[in-house]
Amino acid sequence: MAKSNAEQVSKIRGIIEALGQTVATPAEARARLALKGTDNVRF
Repeated sequence: MAKSNAEQVSKIRGIIEALGQTVATPAEARARLALKGTDNVRF
């Protein structure tokens, strides 16, 4: 069990890369999920 979010992300990234895949960049993830991004919202 991961002790933190960062540890969990690190573990899953290692698994993904061990399988020969690449991890999406934040911009790629926003595009795939059709999210607006911080530049297009009013917070």
